[in-house]
Amino acid sequence: MDDGVNTMATLSCPRCRGTAVQRATRHGTLERALSALYIYPFRCRDCLRRFRRLVWGVRYRSGLRPERRVHERLRIRGQAYLQWAGGQAVGTMRNVSVAGAAIETEAAIPTGTSLTLVLRPASHIEAITIGEAIARSVRAGRLGVQFRHVEERERAGLQRLVYRPPRARRRHRV
Repeated sequence: MDDGVNTMATLSCPRCRGTAVQRATRHGTLERALSALYIYPFRCRDCLRRFRRLVWGVRYRSGLRPERRVHERLRIRGQAYLQWAGGQAVGTMRNVSVAGAAIETEAAIPTGTSLTLVLRPASHIEAITIGEAIARSVRAGRLGVQFRHVEERERAGLQRLVYRPPRARRRHRV
């Protein structure tokens, strides 16, 4: 019997109908007030849609912060080619998700810089081109990028790479 109340087991994204959903951090007074009525914010890991749902009878402790990373990351060592208005560089990918990557590079790229990326996770895997990414964190020799625009074909390639079974990952690691 469907009583119209969501549980984490039945929670799905309103955009893509995916079930890879996790609780998101509450923002503002409105979301804090709604949580008193069991209405919480969630984010779909597949399409990044943020939405609110009634989860009757479930209380989340306010002292615990949910994981900030929305997507599973795959530790990988592959090549990355970066291009931006000020130049271009080559780097080494350290991890990748469907929404971003960590890249080691000697290039001095300021935070907020818009980039185009070509990722080569391994020689037997087709290159993945990211049309627009943004430099989110810059530390000595390491760059954290968020993917802003990824074509559907490229997104499918990222999903196959990141979400393939662990046994397949071990065989194809570079």
